[in-house]
Amino acid sequence: MGHRSVAEAQRLISSREFAEWMAYDLIDPIGERRGDLQAAMICTTLANIHRDPAQKSEPYQVEDFVLKFGPVFDEEEEFQPRHSPDEIYAGIRTWALMKRNRGAA
Repeated sequence: MGHRSVAEAQRLISSREFAEWMAYDLIDPIGERRGDLQAAMICTTLANIHRDPAQKSEPYQVEDFVLKFGPVFDEEEEFQPRHSPDEIYAGIRTWALMKRNRGAA
């Protein structure tokens, strides 16, 4: 699977399809983020195999090993995406309509 430029991607897929892929990625991660989750699962398994229950009674969780980028959240605070899939779709649709109208002038 090759990488395409933004301009190529805009020519090849509709804004609706792009929004659907973004929504799908929220449900089932694609790419490097998925790999990070898979690596975290392996690390969790290995850490729990070698965990000394006398020193750490609770088993490790996947979240203990997931790489974190961007803002840091309290462990008590649950991550909330900034925008829902519907908001993302609406924003992309608006952008596509603006782009189409600009081209028609």
